[in-house]
Amino acid sequence: MKNIAVMGHIDHGKTTLISTISRIFEGEKKEIYKNPETILRTETEIEFGGETYLFFDYEEDSSYEENLDGTEDGAVLVVAATDGPLMGTEKAVELCENLGIKIKAVFMNSCEWVDDEELIDLVEMDVEELLSEHGMEDIPFIRGSARLAGMGYSGWEDGIGKIVDAVAEHF
Repeated sequence: MKNIAVMGHIDHGKTTLISTISRIFEGEKKEIYKNPETILRTETEIEFGGETYLFFDYEEDSSYEENLDGTEDGAVLVVAATDGPLMGTEKAVELCENLGIKIKAVFMNSCEWVDDEELIDLVEMDVEELLSEHGMEDIPFIRGSARLAGMGYSGWEDGIGKIVDAVAEHF
């Protein structure tokens, strides 16, 4: 099984992405609770190309630091096209660098809220610059909307498949 951390700034769509991957690939989404009120981790296990993948995220930045140990097989970085890279994005990239976790793909989420493609291009360039500063090059970028794909909107589900393809191609 390949363990794939889904990382990024809070509210950029990590958990929504996991839910959508679970729905599209007919996985089982699980929520693991720290206590009855707080979700510690969300995960889904899917089969793709003869391999099993476990996509997971944590509710808080500190939970990534406490729970990741470098044995993860990769990561997907989620960045909202509406915000660009923020503090949580930078922390995720730094943590991946420090632990030797390879970022397999960047998912530019919430693209439905940005009318101008050039603005999304600028956000993508900002993320590429951040990754480059940490020695990470040639990472595929996939644009989409986890929310609309999860709701089954035509055309948006393709991006979710591209994420899983990008992850699988880098093993």
